[in-house]
Amino acid sequence: MLLAVFFLVPAGCRLVPILDPTDPDPNPNPEIVEEKTGNWERIEVAPGFLLTNNMWGIEKETDQVKQVIFLYSDNSYGWEWERGKTGQKGNYPEVVFGVKPWGQREEYFLEGSGLPLQLDEVDSLTMEVDLDYKISHDTGENAWWNLAFEVWLTEEKPGGNVADSITDEIMIWFDWKDVPWDPKEEEWEDAEAVQDGPYEYAYCLSKDEWGEGEWQWHYHQFRIKEKGRIPEEVNIKSFIDYIRERHQRNGKLWLGSLEFGMEYGDYTAGRVQIKKLEYVINGKRVASGRTGNGK
Repeated sequence: MLLAVFFLVPAGCRLVPILDPTDPDPNPNPEIVEEKTGNWERIEVAPGFLLTNNMWGIEKETDQVKQVIFLYSDNSYGWEWERGKTGQKGNYPEVVFGVKPWGQREEYFLEGSGLPLQLDEVDSLTMEVDLDYKISHDTGENAWWNLAFEVWLTEEKPGGNVADSITDEIMIWFDWKDVPWDPKEEEWEDAEAVQDGPYEYAYCLSKDEWGEGEWQWHYHQFRIKEKGRIPEEVNIKSFIDYIRERHQRNGKLWLGSLEFGMEYGDYTAGRVQIKKLEYVINGKRVASGRTGNGK
């Protein structure tokens, strides 16, 4: 993974990808084949993979947030944003595989993908990722961000809207800065929670009343202890197993989606380019990016 310098460009100008000189077969000039700027707009970047312009935290209209998602001709994809002062909650541009608890339109279902599954049916689950990212600004009040993977657990089978049956939200952070709900290291729940190959992860935060109003669930946050390191492969099942054992979760709970994104607050700007994002679910591989099958 390379962190390369780039600059945000004015609307209407070409978005230049983040170049990695270690890439064995770089394409320095891939063309943008699709881009979208509207809140919750989506691009299907590979079968079953939805790149989502998620601006959930912006509840009041503002001209202080610019966020765009894009797909390149080489099947890499990503997002770019610039945000000033809003005083509102975070945004989370992301790529989703599967079905979130809030439901999904039928045309995006990928038959035979392996999801949704009940936890007792998950024999193996890994993520393989290759990406470049750059934070070009993160100074000011409420200037925070995190690069994270996320899953939701529900009592009802995902498909339609089953948000009222959410039991757990599990996040794995790989990099971050000044997130408001950061616990101090001495307050971490378990500093040696998960060992995945050479990498160790802490179980940093456990809140059993997360969300708002009628939607309340248990929030769990893991962090890689080598901050800023994004392993090429992550055993997602080991984190789910940790939560099952620690919090006695029923094996009949449902896992519907796998999500990877960048959450951020005010006074931040940056760019993410995903070159590869693949999951292996009970031995079945699904792929996006340069190694995938495209749209």
